[in-house]
Amino acid sequence: MAEPELYRASWFQFENTIGDTRPLSETSSPTTTIDAPGDLTTAAGSYILVELSADSTEHPVWRRSIRTYFRMEADGWKLVGLERMPDGPPAAAPLRAANERQR
Repeated sequence: MAEPELYRASWFQFENTIGDTRPLSETSSPTTTIDAPGDLTTAAGSYILVELSADSTEHPVWRRSIRTYFRMEADGWKLVGLERMPDGPPAAAPLRAANERQR
């Protein structure tokens, strides 16, 4: 099996209580080791979301991200969640209520 040409990571601050995200950075590497951005929070109990994908001409489905969730604990970041995105085309965005569309 051919290895990907490039691995990508999109980094987000994650607010676990409301599920909100704030983009932080994007990094990439030709190897499976990807450096984290230097400005990640180190506050205990904080969360980050990292969306991981890979570029491969042989396997285009590898471009579909997986989501990994980490929580900062006393001894460092701990993986607390992993979400594989469904196969197939992305789902359509949910429709807003009629009064929201008219704003």
